[in-house]
Amino acid sequence: MNIVNANKVRESNYELLRIFAMFFIVLHHLITKGELLTYTEETTCFFLRSVLLFGLVHVNCFMLITGYYQSKSKFHMKKLLSLLLQIGFYNFIINTILYYTGVVKYTNVEYLKSISFYNLSSYWYVQCYFIVYLLSPFFNKFIDFIDRKTFKKLVLVLLLCFVIIPFVSRGLLYDTGGVYSLTIYNVLFCRCIYPKI
Repeated sequence: MNIVNANKVRESNYELLRIFAMFFIVLHHLITKGELLTYTEETTCFFLRSVLLFGLVHVNCFMLITGYYQSKSKFHMKKLLSLLLQIGFYNFIINTILYYTGVVKYTNVEYLKSISFYNLSSYWYVQCYFIVYLLSPFFNKFIDFIDRKTFKKLVLVLLLCFVIIPFVSRGLLYDTGGVYSLTIYNVLFCRCIYPKI
């Protein structure tokens, strides 16, 4: 007999959004890292570029989902350490297989760099996630002391300053680091907290 936790309500809409986001992340990496655009005809290339354009929001969807769920839960350092260990484990396994099979030609120094966290910029999403996760308890405390109307104004100002103006001006007025930046992820996190107030 299955016993369902009465406190845990499944939110299928967010789970479905997560599935779509994962699908587009995989598709995006297949197209860009697999260099599909260089080996396809014009019609297919147009379709693939359209998929890439539509798929620009996939990573941001993950941050929206993170903001939604993190605003309901407590900060746990073990969660960050667990994620770091998982990334380190898979990074070590994959790079070791690539090194010893000769699929990727590494020098010994390059191999050692690849299995360590020497080049953190290649883990850009993890960096952003870590920082947003570390800031989340402060965001959550902040929303305890602010009223809904004021927070709505704050979210609108953040969206205006860090999303709309840079997009409309194409970064000419000031640069916020683009679509995949820590600033944008903090704005998205705040946006997801808004319904909780």
